[in-house]
Amino acid sequence: MKRVRPAALAILASLLLPQMAQAQLFDADQLAKVEEVEVVFVYEIRPACLLSPGDLKDEAEWVLRNSGIAVADHASQIAHKLQINVVAERAYTQGCAASISTQLVRLDTLDSGSVDSVKESAFVLAYQNRLSLHIGPEPGFTPQLRIFINQSVTALANKIVEARTGR
Repeated sequence: MKRVRPAALAILASLLLPQMAQAQLFDADQLAKVEEVEVVFVYEIRPACLLSPGDLKDEAEWVLRNSGIAVADHASQIAHKLQINVVAERAYTQGCAASISTQLVRLDTLDSGSVDSVKESAFVLAYQNRLSLHIGPEPGFTPQLRIFINQSVTALANKIVEARTGR
């Protein structure tokens, strides 16, 4: 019986499973409250896998602006935060694998009152895409991730616009 080589398995997976999304959550009530979004990009990436990680943050901001959603130019206490987490590793000789998770949260005051005259606050989740796995060759890996970020943030922006208009 012949053994399947890890590289062959990775290539097969890249053809059959270019991306896997595990779970998405949209909260229409919270999305309707989005006025401004601060994009926070957190990454742990091997240099060969993603040459310019800042491009992914730029892509997310571009999609939001083009959808009519204000983007914070600096850290903001009142803006919703779209956190994009990317971990990318070399999966095989000429290819990489990445895990991407995104969530949109806002620090909000709770209605439960206060403790020692200080209002209680918590992060309120408006959107979450918990896991996406991408496998691909190095030369095309960055554009593949850009496309995913574009599609993911476009879906989020559409949900925000829908929630605002009450559809």
